[in-house]
Amino acid sequence: MISDKLQKASPAIYLILVVIAASGMGYTLRAGRARSAAEAHFAAFASQMANVQYAEAQKSIDAALALWPDNAYYRSSSGVLYERLATLGGVASFLKPDRPVTPEARGLLELAVGAYQEALARNPDDDCFYHNLGWLYWRLGQKEASVDSFKQAITLNRAVGLYHLSLGLVYEQSGDPQAAEPEYVSALRMSPALLDSDFFRDLQDRQPSLAGRIVSNAISELEKRLGAADDPILESYLGRLYIGSNLNRAHELLVRATTGLPNLSRAWTNLGNVLVLEGNAGEAELCYRKATLLDQSDYLPLKSLGSVYEQDSKPKPGIDCYLKAIDNWRQMISVHAYRSARIYNSQVVLRDDIVPGGLLAYTEPDFDPALVYGRVSALYGQIGDASKAAYFQQRSRQPIVIP
Repeated sequence: MISDKLQKASPAIYLILVVIAASGMGYTLRAGRARSAAEAHFAAFASQMANVQYAEAQKSIDAALALWPDNAYYRSSSGVLYERLATLGGVASFLKPDRPVTPEARGLLELAVGAYQEALARNPDDDCFYHNLGWLYWRLGQKEASVDSFKQAITLNRAVGLYHLSLGLVYEQSGDPQAAEPEYVSALRMSPALLDSDFFRDLQDRQPSLAGRIVSNAISELEKRLGAADDPILESYLGRLYIGSNLNRAHELLVRATTGLPNLSRAWTNLGNVLVLEGNAGEAELCYRKATLLDQSDYLPLKSLGSVYEQDSKPKPGIDCYLKAIDNWRQMISVHAYRSARIYNSQVVLRDDIVPGGLLAYTEPDFDPALVYGRVSALYGQIGDASKAAYFQQRSRQPIVIP
């Protein structure tokens, strides 16, 4: 063996090599222990953020970064914390930039900007870092830097509807709805569920003609693509967009989508919604059940299934579905957080790592936990459990923390 020859040729050199190897192994072990400890601190941080324990979260992320300073995901997560600490009123504050920013809040936002810049220095290809930076620049009154950041996010990943939506919002708030329109169309084409979001309802209230054109243009673009080649995913998207304007076409497309690609959970949910509108709750129930099996993390089919059970006088399964729907809504995770577990090889992620806080829920299908708690209370009343009925009635009156 080579080691035997080295030892015979020069015992001194051999000893040096052994010491170097041992030192390297020691360093590797120490680095491994440091990273494991950092992950433990980050896990605590993620839990504390979910429970709005920001003071404790600050200590945890600082400890994680002290042990693993080159971790880009940790750096970006500290930026999320600084934005949340700014307590600007969540997404509403960013959508109404005329609201003044206090000196304290400005300082926190600038710290958040610095955190994202440091994260990008370690990973310049993370599209969501640029998206979040865009909103921070916007709230600090730096429109040009904001637009540039959103455009960079889109350049890195054109397939995320949220990036187009955010750029569209900034254009619209800047008084340029004409520039916002194609961005909104792109967002809706990629994420038809936006039709069910608070974002789209607000858009309809303030710009009804613009909202109508967005839907029409998104349908037109998808129809052209579908004409070029059969695609169950496009059929699924179009089917959702047609609900409310052409129920027969929606039914046709959603049946084709679920037949061609039966694992499309949202297509089954939307088909169930169409069947309910057509007065066929029995078949709708089957669709919702398929959707819940295909994606056990989605709150939409569970909420709809709970409603079907409630209407069918099945209180116990209705309660189970409603409560699971609330739990899933609270566990909502961003696309970036889902990807980050793989990109950064992290066992724990910050589920809502989108800036500003509340934007994720604002752009996902609307869900009212207070209303659902009220339905649970009523169902417990039907089965004669007065204590649980009272408990969930009380829960329905408590403030709801957006995940």
